[in-house]
Amino acid sequence: MARRAQQAIRAVLSSQVYASHLLDSAAGEPVLRRHEWEIAVNLREITRLRAQTRSVPVPGPQTEAVLASHHRALELAENATVSRICALENYARPIQAAEAAHRDWQNAVRAADLNHQYLDLVARTAADQHAITELTGLTSQATTAASALQHSLRQATMAAQPVALP
Repeated sequence: MARRAQQAIRAVLSSQVYASHLLDSAAGEPVLRRHEWEIAVNLREITRLRAQTRSVPVPGPQTEAVLASHHRALELAENATVSRICALENYARPIQAAEAAHRDWQNAVRAADLNHQYLDLVARTAADQHAITELTGLTSQATTAASALQHSLRQATMAAQPVALP
């Protein structure tokens, strides 16, 4: 459980939005560390008292009633501590969301710095259309020339036939 509290606090304190003071009313590190310390103290005390309660033998109904109240006190203390940890995690969630949004914005700005390269690329495609038109004309001329050459070669082939002598 202490690890969950520490992870939530670490998520807040390690975020760039926290470090850059982009959050209007963020809890300061001393406040978060105080909560971390109090949670750790509570968990240590719960663990100590639970072990102590387990060591008491249960010889009769009066002892059982006393121990039942001890178990209930431990349960209440543990539930309160878990609720406090959940509150820390709930506090960390919007900060993590703000951190993700801030990181996304920074990445978008970095990517937008490359926009001119992509605009240049698209602008060069206009030259490609001109080149395609030019190449289509050249293809047409080459097809006509190849056809004429093939016709000439066929005629030359017929002229180059051996003479059939009787």
